[in-house]
Amino acid sequence: MLKITQKIVIVLVVFVTFSKCQSSVDSPYNNGQWTQALVKTYLLVHGMCIGYLQESTLTPEQFKTLAKLDLQAKHYVVKALIEPNDHNFNNAKVAVVYLINYITQNQRL
Repeated sequence: MLKITQKIVIVLVVFVTFSKCQSSVDSPYNNGQWTQALVKTYLLVHGMCIGYLQESTLTPEQFKTLAKLDLQAKHYVVKALIEPNDHNFNNAKVAVVYLINYITQNQRL
């Protein structure tokens, strides 16, 4: 299983790739590339959450926080898919980044 830091690198590469795809077309919503990148990024981070739950012992409060952040990220990603615009995409991106930050700040080395 990949370590958390390796997973973070993968997620960051996806974000960079996504931003390059966005800049190469007139509108980021003209094709499905941004949609695919957003969904793949969320799924990678969601997988990180599952791995984090399996590899560490969490307090009930940490578990609730992780579940809440994951649900928020999923909500914003779905909203960005249903109503594609800059505001919804930025909300989804921020929610996924918060989720990554929570996992990396609470990991046990």
